[in-house]
Amino acid sequence: MAIIRENPTLIISDAMTGEVIDTTGEGDSIHITRKEQRDFLIENVQVNKDRDFIMIWGDVGEILAKENLTSSQFQIIFGILKHIEYDSGILKMGIGRYPDRKLNATDIMRICEMNDKTYYRAMKGLVDRKIIGQTKVGREVNFIVNPFIFYRGGKKNKRFVPRTIYELFKNTKWNVNGE
Repeated sequence: MAIIRENPTLIISDAMTGEVIDTTGEGDSIHITRKEQRDFLIENVQVNKDRDFIMIWGDVGEILAKENLTSSQFQIIFGILKHIEYDSGILKMGIGRYPDRKLNATDIMRICEMNDKTYYRAMKGLVDRKIIGQTKVGREVNFIVNPFIFYRGGKKNKRFVPRTIYELFKNTKWNVNGE
């Protein structure tokens, strides 16, 4: 039987009979789960719900696959993915004592278990291809992934990147939509 409140803020009724099914009062909230949603949740399982993920744009993925990258270059790409900062693409540690510290060459070599000669050759190729951007501020070198290839979006700013990073990569072949 329905609870009929004295001053309801919402009345839910049967469309065919007009019978009041339920009411809500001030401060109440209501959640409607449709049959399609219920069926979807029965037939599907959410995986890795407490883990981060990185997007790679599908059409650009095909172009990247044809770049003839070396195994060392792919090793760097996959090694840095979890270090892409939300909404900016800047590579940061994100863990440990200094979570906002930007990744440097030594960090990337350690993450990828790569010697310096191999690292510098591979990274030069990635920078030359504009897959990774490299900027220098004073003595500090910052690495930024191309947002037209990879993206780690936050919940609030979906697909928005700072204009300075957009400007760094907008004229690359990776901007397939010419945005």
